[in-house]
Amino acid sequence: MAPTLQGEWIKVQQKGGEGPGARSSHGIAVVGDKLYSFGGERTPNISIDKHLYVFDFNTHTWSIAPANGQAPNVKALGTRMVAVGTKLYLFGGRDEKKQFDDFYSYDTVTKEWKFLTKLDEEGGPEARTYHSMASDENHVYVFGGVSKGGVMKTPFRFRTIEAYNIADGKWAQLPDPGEQYPTFERRGGAGFIVVQGKIWVVYGFATSPDPNGKTIMSLILCTTLILLLKSGPKWRLKERNLLQEACLRMRQ
Repeated sequence: MAPTLQGEWIKVQQKGGEGPGARSSHGIAVVGDKLYSFGGERTPNISIDKHLYVFDFNTHTWSIAPANGQAPNVKALGTRMVAVGTKLYLFGGRDEKKQFDDFYSYDTVTKEWKFLTKLDEEGGPEARTYHSMASDENHVYVFGGVSKGGVMKTPFRFRTIEAYNIADGKWAQLPDPGEQYPTFERRGGAGFIVVQGKIWVVYGFATSPDPNGKTIMSLILCTTLILLLKSGPKWRLKERNLLQEACLRMRQ
């Protein structure tokens, strides 16, 4: 029998300041003793603002970070954000007019935004929403998401992982698991995390083809668990209880 984890949920007291308020489809990340929040929606499909909100774990107060430098120009919903060291990395999202955001970093020490990559151009990642992001000390990873249908005309959703090398500022796309396993669904909203050199993709929502030739755009839970190992060029698929596990070994 698997061990049961014990813990207790605590409602965090917010003691003032200018905070983001209730919202969804935003990006959050933690650097040191501060939590950062960007983008989101309160009314469905209506983006809210372009502020980067900061919650101080010590004082339990909110503030708005200075927007110096090359700040994002889109009020984005369906965006995602991760932290590497003292920097935040913000990827994608869109506003209610279907204007899509690009790829930026924010230095929490100098308080400056920096534009990194224009999305939806040949040779780089496509613009998207409701994707997943993760990071390690050297890379930022983006998985899945809902397509803009832009220059590459990707249908509906993605199923690949894009890897951004922080040192050289270049993107690389990892092998597509769907080429080896056609039943691996394109998806958005997946759980996505890097743990001890392994990238995990858990569930998400997918697009299912209708037998009558139509496309069902409802949310279908994916039942595939992906394990990405950083050695070797091939995916492996193994049954494990009711979940499936695929493993991609990447060259170091």
